[in-house]
Amino acid sequence: MLSLFKAVSASPLQSLARNYATKTIFVGNLSNFTSPEVIEETFSQYGTVTNVRRPNARFGFVEMEEAEAEEAVKNLNGFVHSEREWNVKIARDSPKKGGYSWSEQKE
Repeated sequence: MLSLFKAVSASPLQSLARNYATKTIFVGNLSNFTSPEVIEETFSQYGTVTNVRRPNARFGFVEMEEAEAEEAVKNLNGFVHSEREWNVKIARDSPKKGGYSWSEQKE
């Protein structure tokens, strides 16, 4: 069946630019009662929050523009919410997984 809708995705260049324009911030020692909305509201005092992820009850990640992220980390590390002192720092890049891609395999 022919679809009338076309999936729209970012070009590789747009994705690359977006990766360089934002920083991911690690937020640790969160209370079980700290919602993503509270995290977003707190960080938005320092700039535009583009994403909040809470993969675990004790930590989360916030994405912001690079300069704003640095300012947020400087000001929010040690911030106390729900009787917990937040550990706020720029997240480390995740390590590359082992193996190789199909293009490397063909060489």
